[in-house]
Amino acid sequence: MLFVKGDYMFDDVSFLFETNSGVAKEIRGNDGDLLKEWWQNQDTMSDDLISRCRTRVKTIIDSYITESFAKQMTAESKADLQQAKIIYHQLAEEIWDKFIHSIKWQFDEIEQKDAIPLLLSEVEALVSQLRLPIKSDRVSTYISILHFEIAQRTAQADEEKRILTNELLDILLLNDGSEKDRWYADVYRRWLPVTEIKHFNVGAFYEVINAARHCWWELYETNHATLWLQLLKKYIELPETIVVCRRKAIYEYLFLLISPDPNTGVPKGTITDQQEWVRYYFSGFEHRNSVADIEEDITLLQIIQTHQLLNEGFLHEDEIQLWAKTIEQFITENIDHPRDADELCQLYELKGHYSFHLNPLVPLKDKIEAGLQTYRLIIPLLKDPYPG
Repeated sequence: MLFVKGDYMFDDVSFLFETNSGVAKEIRGNDGDLLKEWWQNQDTMSDDLISRCRTRVKTIIDSYITESFAKQMTAESKADLQQAKIIYHQLAEEIWDKFIHSIKWQFDEIEQKDAIPLLLSEVEALVSQLRLPIKSDRVSTYISILHFEIAQRTAQADEEKRILTNELLDILLLNDGSEKDRWYADVYRRWLPVTEIKHFNVGAFYEVINAARHCWWELYETNHATLWLQLLKKYIELPETIVVCRRKAIYEYLFLLISPDPNTGVPKGTITDQQEWVRYYFSGFEHRNSVADIEEDITLLQIIQTHQLLNEGFLHEDEIQLWAKTIEQFITENIDHPRDADELCQLYELKGHYSFHLNPLVPLKDKIEAGLQTYRLIIPLLKDPYPG
């Protein structure tokens, strides 16, 4: 039925039937010898073999068409079914022959006692290659979990509940991991079907932020980033999103976008076309949850400066210099008037980060020395640097 659909008319379609068993022996009605001959000659079929296979295949499908026609006949479907039946009976022999050639058989002919251990070892090897934080010594447990889920779903009467997907596989295996993995699996499962965000809810928002960050740190080899990028973009574009949260969403979005491919080290995406969101982020500099958030401003500005160095014209130099000056001025002013010793330690740490990470044209030696000079100012502020 798929073969004759117009959608595939110009495609080179093939259907592979693969099994570890062999061809059954010939008994009355099963045409085992014909199947064996077809399998052994599938790449060099004679006209006679094609003709015999065509006759057998048409007999099977004719029977199916007749049975389905009777079962599905209703007043509403009668016209469509009759039209489909006319088209079916008008299929030329060339179409049938092409269909015969599109079918490929693979019989591994392995004894059952050998086939099951072999299949298990292959599954174990595949599971261990999954790009998830899984433990190699629990592979057999993972297989049991997957096998149970497959058995449960196979028995479902509802077709939708029988569906198996890569996303489901990830969720099942993550649920057998650490507490953090189980939390992520639950969040991933609940957000996976979301296609629209109509209202801003701060709890739901930070759940997406935390899941995106977990994905960035722990699941960088998977394709999960696609989901979180879509959701972060929706929050960024949602008018109700408050400024401090929109800035947070932009930060996480840009970081996910340029996260490196684990195999090549090359960023998966680029910020080349993200000038509008970069400008929005730094224009809302005063909107933050705490002084600690300045570290994210420094980190993002470091990326912007490096990108500008490699892609001249990405942004105006005076814009970038203004953002850097704004951060530096904030840190300096607050160092002069800290709330307490803890905040002063935090501000010195930020100043050290600023000196070390920004300004890529400054020699590394000079940046390291400037950073260390600032970090050393923290030590006298510690009441007991070596507790116990």
